Amino acid sequence: MFAGRDAAADTLLDKALALDHGAPRVHWLKGQLAAWRGDRAAALAHYQACRARADVAAPADFMIAAMGGAETPERAPDDYVRADFDWYAEGYDRHLTEALGFAVPALLHAAIAASDPAAGGAGLDLGCGTGLTGAAIAPLVGDLTGVDLSPAMLERARARGCYDRLVEAEVHAFLAGAPEGSADLVVAGDVLVYVGDLAPLLRDVARVLRPGGLFAATTEHGEDGVELAASGRYRHGVAAVERQAAAAGLAVVARTPATLRRELGAPVAGDVWVMRR
Repeated sequence: MFAGRDAAADTLLDKALALDHGAPRVHWLKGQLAAWRGDRAAALAHYQACRARADVAAPADFMIAAMGGAETPERAPDDYVRADFDWYAEGYDRHLTEALGFAVPALLHAAIAASDPAAGGAGLDLGCGTGLTGAAIAPLVGDLTGVDLSPAMLERARARGCYDRLVEAEVHAFLAGAPEGSADLVVAGDVLVYVGDLAPLLRDVARVLRPGGLFAATTEHGEDGVELAASGRYRHGVAAVERQAAAAGLAVVARTPATLRRELGAPVAGDVWVMRR
């Protein structure tokens, strides 16, 4: 996010705090810097300073939990996701592709294409963002719906032109209201990192898929179980995902370890999943 200029950003943020010690956005960015440097105590203090403002209390609570200062929630709160991605939308594509080497769209396309998708079927892109993943999978389906919580992200997805329709909604709520057996392919690229307990989501995906339909998704690689990292992203163990998929009625067709992107110059290890109802 700071394009390798962390020290300069830190100096500017300190100057901003000198002018307005309670500025929540400045404390938020200071918290991110501290977390990336591994200083959880400093990060926690900055997120707690954000907590004093009611309009950012829910996002701050989530990051306080990520720093180990509170119990880990089952998923990231809607206010956190919406605000973070609305703010991030303008430079999102350039940052992901140029600075982070974001590989998720290409990885998902390859995994789906190798798993005999239903050509020309109905596709559903959960957490579609600006449409990077949608553009990659659009050739594999005949009709594509994108769902995202961030209006700013959806605006850019609409401009990309790869969707037949776009829906502003939280993905759990959208799936709960979607007709049973209405999709041949459901995709969640870089989305499960904001969900700790995957069981409810996987059950809803299985219900929405037609028999034989595919679910393709990425997870950040963790130990068995789930952990909320200092980045504010959940990491999932392979065995835990497999257990929850089986309980939901989804058979794992393929799991491929992969580098999803880079963070602070280091590769982020993940898993690319394809499951079949």
